[in-house]
Amino acid sequence: MLVDRFGREIKSNKPILETIAVQTIRDRYSSYPSQGLTPQRLARIFKEADQGDIVRQAELFEEMEEKDTHLGGCLQTRRLAVAGLEWEIIPASSSSEDVKIADAAKEMVEYIENWEDAILDLLDAVGKGFSVCEIIYEVAENKVWVKELKWVHQKKFTFNSPDAVLEVPRLLTDDAPVWGEELIPNKFVIHRSKARSGATPRGGLLRPCAYMYLFKNYDIKDWLIFNELFSVPMRIGKYQQGATPEEIEKLKEAVFNLAVDAAAVISDSTIIELLEAESTSNNADTFLKFAEFCDKAITK
Repeated sequence: MLVDRFGREIKSNKPILETIAVQTIRDRYSSYPSQGLTPQRLARIFKEADQGDIVRQAELFEEMEEKDTHLGGCLQTRRLAVAGLEWEIIPASSSSEDVKIADAAKEMVEYIENWEDAILDLLDAVGKGFSVCEIIYEVAENKVWVKELKWVHQKKFTFNSPDAVLEVPRLLTDDAPVWGEELIPNKFVIHRSKARSGATPRGGLLRPCAYMYLFKNYDIKDWLIFNELFSVPMRIGKYQQGATPEEIEKLKEAVFNLAVDAAAVISDSTIIELLEAESTSNNADTFLKFAEFCDKAITK
């Protein structure tokens, strides 16, 4: 019996030319778990992943990388540092057979249309713990070639099973939307990156960065509110006793327009005062220092 590195039986030596991890209508949508994220919700997402259900964690990690420019830059630097290296295939020995095998392997790799992109796709495992590419075969010149390595989103997989958290992910399909289907041998490339020991869903670098991402978002939100309140002077409109409702309404309109147009027309019986905020540089530094602390923690 022929088995792969995971001990799964290889039942056929003929390649499957069809795409297995097909895109469905559900794949277009995300639950956007970062919206309204709290420590309690983040803990629930992590508990789901610890039990093998990684869908929401995968969606969250994708959003973190998109929304946090510092975090995304750190991950991209790590990926490019590997993808930019030169590579070569070395024969196992100097025998003619091993040299022939190495030359054939090099020819196969050079045939892959998206090899460089596929390397970056597989390095997505650095942040998320694992990354999977489906092997797209084609037949040309009476030979079987790897035409493309097609990345599959992590939320298409599960490590969940009735008994335990799996070592190898299973593909979620319409026929198996909960426990997933076993990956066909020789059809998928799996890269697992272990930042620390334990289950694969907990091995990515984005996992310990998630709380820093959350706290930094709280900090930036409060910083924006702070700037909105204190970066412009408070505008106060005063009207004399006995002013008509129409005059009061025009004064209100002038006060609000003053923020946008920096100009207003009012009668000589009304007054607009601008109250400058006191120095708030020390308070602003608090937000800046905390954001820098989070960035430094993420960089580490």
